[in-house]
Amino acid sequence: MDNQISKTSTTAIAPAPASEETAQATAHVPYLRATLALCVGTLTLLPSVYSPQPILPLLSQDFHISAGVAGLTLTVFNVALATALLIAGPLSDRIGRRPIIIFASLLVVIPALVAAWTPTYGLLLVARVAQGILTSGIGAVAIAYLGDELPPAERGSAIGWYAMAQSWSALLGRVGGGVIAGPFGWRIMFVALGLLSLVGALILTLGLPQARRFRPNANMRGAFRQMAGTLRSRVLISGYLVGFLLGTVLLGFLTYISYYLSAPPFNLSTTALGLIFLAYVFGLLAPAAGKLSTRIGRRPVISLCLLIMAAGILLTLVQSLLIVILGVVLLALGLISAFGVANAYVNDNAAGRRGGATGLYLFGWYIGGAAGAFALGPIWTRYHWPGVTLVALGMIALNLLALWTLGRGKPAAEFK
Repeated sequence: MDNQISKTSTTAIAPAPASEETAQATAHVPYLRATLALCVGTLTLLPSVYSPQPILPLLSQDFHISAGVAGLTLTVFNVALATALLIAGPLSDRIGRRPIIIFASLLVVIPALVAAWTPTYGLLLVARVAQGILTSGIGAVAIAYLGDELPPAERGSAIGWYAMAQSWSALLGRVGGGVIAGPFGWRIMFVALGLLSLVGALILTLGLPQARRFRPNANMRGAFRQMAGTLRSRVLISGYLVGFLLGTVLLGFLTYISYYLSAPPFNLSTTALGLIFLAYVFGLLAPAAGKLSTRIGRRPVISLCLLIMAAGILLTLVQSLLIVILGVVLLALGLISAFGVANAYVNDNAAGRRGGATGLYLFGWYIGGAAGAFALGPIWTRYHWPGVTLVALGMIALNLLALWTLGRGKPAAEFK
């Protein structure tokens, strides 16, 4: 396993409580309860934020906008989420992980319901921005919570399970969104998934254990300083770049596959497009990838996942629906596993500043997604699917380059 970053100085950390309180605080939270609450809560909370992807052709028709403009539905969400992560991560280092998770999960229900009644595309984008800001208090902070509260031997598998839950929430949003929007319309889709989000918020509020090992940063300035300090680590920079490039492939590739498969020779309906995202079920293998990475190292497993992604992307060039679906399955398998293991890689190398480091990792992930959803629009328009696949393969090559050049540094020395 890669070397861990030396812990932050005690001047930036509040003094530990005495005797009995110290013994209680140093105990780990129950692995099963914490992991189950976060996974099930996230699985039911976040489908509404992922649901617009299969309905982009419907938005193009209803609002009379192009594919590139419809892609802004994803882009503005990702930009808002990425920007808010720069605050949510350090804020969780200051006031704690659990309060932010609960607060954000309860409020994220509102913009999903508001989106159902927006009369204009501009107001729909405003609702998506609100969803992005509030979602920043869930995923990144949850991963930091697991990094704080679980021992290293359990951390990789727990983060793998959580990555699987995030992928299944995306699956539920995209598949469920397409299935609901096909016969009932995209507005009813937002209502149904918004109500499901309320269930997830209640699960997190009632089920997530109180933190036992969290030590707050003395002030927000110190928390931001710690986050900025991670940029001095070549190892962590490599992790952030992996997040950015994975995000580019995810949203860029999977956004325009909806247009690819809705056109000849495939001519798939909105419902069928939603079902394509059943490939996310293969996120079940993410915990196994996490365990394997604990045994043989994070970088080798991430590299293997990237090669699986590349094979999947190449298969989508074949003009056969079954082979394209197989390609999407391989892409999802590799990408979801890589996402979880890269998260663990950043956590390993950011002891004492996990909130800020995880925030920066996911900042890169979502900014990459925003870039992919927006920038690949002109590529799709001019070069069609071969151009999109070529760009996606280039992103994978850059991923490997970042991982095996920058990732060879010694993070502890870089923080001195």
